[in-house]
Amino acid sequence: MQTIRANERHKASKSWQFQFKSNFKENVYVPTLKNRRRRSELGMIILAELIASLTWLLAKVGLDSTMPTHVPLSAIWLLVLPLLCHLALHVFAPNADPTALPIISFLNAFGYVLIQRLDPAEATLQSLWSAVGVLGFVLTLALIPKIELLDKYRYLLMLGGVILLLLPLAPVIGENINGARLWIHLGQLSFQPVEAAKIMLAIFFASYMTEKREVLSDFSPFHIRKASGALRAGGPILVAWAISLLIMT
Repeated sequence: MQTIRANERHKASKSWQFQFKSNFKENVYVPTLKNRRRRSELGMIILAELIASLTWLLAKVGLDSTMPTHVPLSAIWLLVLPLLCHLALHVFAPNADPTALPIISFLNAFGYVLIQRLDPAEATLQSLWSAVGVLGFVLTLALIPKIELLDKYRYLLMLGGVILLLLPLAPVIGENINGARLWIHLGQLSFQPVEAAKIMLAIFFASYMTEKREVLSDFSPFHIRKASGALRAGGPILVAWAISLLIMT
């Protein structure tokens, strides 16, 4: 009888230990890949903003020979924008690359510092355009959850990109500034459509080359069938590339 009770106590003890270990393992936080990526991204954003802030401080001291007494609202807003992008990535694209946003944030902030040094009014305008860009970034993440959705429109994007490249050559709206005919003028608005064309053509190239990667990578100048297949597959890429070069030159 005593042996039976001892065995029962031993089993109960082992059961309690197993349950404790299981609960302990469940309560231990194990960071996932997406959490590590977003934390790394946040750390690099903070570092980039710190470097940009010190650069701005050095520029102000170099111009005025005194420590600045206030920070422009546009500069503060420019530091907040990358954090908003970080939150958007955390919600809509948690597995996104963690290095792109910090690099872009630093380049944008550094450009702001250079403009602020030359023309504070233009720097304020730069921060406003940065806010517009962040809005477009968040809307893109929200409306296009999967990049594969753009594959359906690759040829429309290519056509739209070519049309945008041709717009500055139009006789009425095209405008020549500083010897380059890259601008169009619509009322009070002047902009370079080539910037939007770059994005559209980049999406087309990426989508098309992803679909045809096996054929394109199988190119061999010593094998007629493989060479002809690769050339046929690369035809639209060569056409879009040639048109872009002709227009830009």
